[in-house]
Amino acid sequence: MEMTEKKSVGREIMEYGIVILVAIFVAYLVRYNIGQLVVVKGNSMNPTFENKDIAISSIISYRNHKPKRGDIIIAQSDQLHEKIIKRVIGVEGDTIEVKDGVVFLNNKKIKESYIKEKIEGTVEKTTVEKNHVYVMGDNRNDSADSRVLGAFPLDEIKGKVVLELWNNPFKKF
Repeated sequence: MEMTEKKSVGREIMEYGIVILVAIFVAYLVRYNIGQLVVVKGNSMNPTFENKDIAISSIISYRNHKPKRGDIIIAQSDQLHEKIIKRVIGVEGDTIEVKDGVVFLNNKKIKESYIKEKIEGTVEKTTVEKNHVYVMGDNRNDSADSRVLGAFPLDEIKGKVVLELWNNPFKKF
């Protein structure tokens, strides 16, 4: 009887080990091929996201198409040595200009109900290069974005924010 119990315990441990390995493998596939959790750091996206909010970023969103204006993206900033969360304002070929506290896209004032406050400062008219996006934080006066860092190459975009989990649960983007 003791030998049978030892075999059962050993078999049970092996089964748990297999389940754990499969779970790690699935988590790896999801993390590197489908999506990831993102913890917002800082206030540059207020009021849309607050510091320490949690969101889900889709890695596969841009495999078949490029980011669109209005998308909220996760990008790797080599200058800041970290990932950042920002809103796409312009795509390749667009002209961006900021004057009198207003963003102009292709010479037209854009309506931005999501920004925290009127923008301080100006940005000379600039054209977004091919395979780049121009991004800004929603808290325009407290954001290191394309106004400082330049337009982001598409290969630095790590995902599209698709869902907020913390603060405003399950708000879709």
